[in-house]
Amino acid sequence: MTGAARTLLAGILLALSALVCSPGVGAAADEPVDLLLVLSADVSRSVDHAKFQLQREGYAAAIADPRVLAAITSGRNRRIAVCFVEWSGVGNQKLVIDWTLISDSASAKRFGDQIVEAPRSFADRTSISGGIDFAFAQFARAPYRDGFNWPDRKFRFSPDWPNVPFRSPGPCGPFAAIPEFPDHWEVIEEADDEHPFRLATSPARNFLNSTFNETPASRMREGRPTLLMHPDDAAGTGLSDGAPALVGNRRGTVRLHVKLFAGVRRGVVIAESIWPNHAYDDGRGINTLTGADAIAPFGGAAFHDNRVWIRPAS
Repeated sequence: MTGAARTLLAGILLALSALVCSPGVGAAADEPVDLLLVLSADVSRSVDHAKFQLQREGYAAAIADPRVLAAITSGRNRRIAVCFVEWSGVGNQKLVIDWTLISDSASAKRFGDQIVEAPRSFADRTSISGGIDFAFAQFARAPYRDGFNWPDRKFRFSPDWPNVPFRSPGPCGPFAAIPEFPDHWEVIEEADDEHPFRLATSPARNFLNSTFNETPASRMREGRPTLLMHPDDAAGTGLSDGAPALVGNRRGTVRLHVKLFAGVRRGVVIAESIWPNHAYDDGRGINTLTGADAIAPFGGAAFHDNRVWIRPAS
C-alpha cells in the first residue's frame, strides 16, 4: 500500500472511530446506520491523471480494507452510509455516488468499483471552501434529515457498557458500576480532608523518555526531582522553596524538594518525572504514589488520577 493510500485509510479509520458514540441515523426509512460518511476528492487541474487515479484507487482500497470493515461492523447497526463527491473550482462540485449502505466486504467492493469506474467530473480551478460547503450539504439531504429512525424521530441513547467496541483484552475497570445515563460519575480520586492535593506526574522538560534521565546533560539541566507547588499552598503547609517534603497517600510516601511556582493551579502539585528511583532521597520513585487501576469501560491506564497529602520532612 502506498503512503497516500495509507493516509486515506487512516482518515477513514479516524472517521469510523465515531461509531463508538454515533446515534443510529437512518440511511433509509427502515435501515438505520451508525455513521454518515462523505468521501470528497479534489479534481482541480493541479491534480494530474496519476494523482487522480491514486485518489480513486486509494479510496476504493481503503473502504474495502479489513480494518475499515471491522470498524464499520462494530457499531450497533453494523453498517454505515457513504457518498462520494468531487470538487474543483467555484460552482464545480458533483455528487458522483449517492448515499450507499456499506455493511460487508461485498457492498464495500461494489462501492469501491463505482469510485474507480466513474469518469472524472472536472479539471478546473480550485475552491476548497466550495468543496467543503458541498460536502456538508450532503448531510442536509441525507435520509435522516427529518430526525432519527424512530416513530417519534427522537434520539435514543442505550449504552451497553460491558460490550463496548475496541475494549482492552485485559482489565477494563468497574464498568458494571457505570450509571446507565451518566452525567458526572465520581470515579476519580477527588481531593479530601486527608488528601487535599491532586498530583500530576508529567514528564520533565528534558526527559523525553527514560533514556534521557541517564544522560549527564539532561540530569544536569533538571537538577533533582522536585515538586512544583503554588506559593500560597506551600505557605499553608509550612513549606518554602527548596524545602524537603513528604508526599504520600495510601500507596506510599515519597520525599521531594519543593519548587515554588505560581503558574500551577491551587490544590494541584506537579512532580515532573521519569526520574529513576535512585535519584530520589529515599530511593522511592514517583510511581510509588500513582495508581494502576484500569479505567472503565475500555481499560487502559488513567493518568494523573492521584490524591496526596504533603507535609514538611523531618
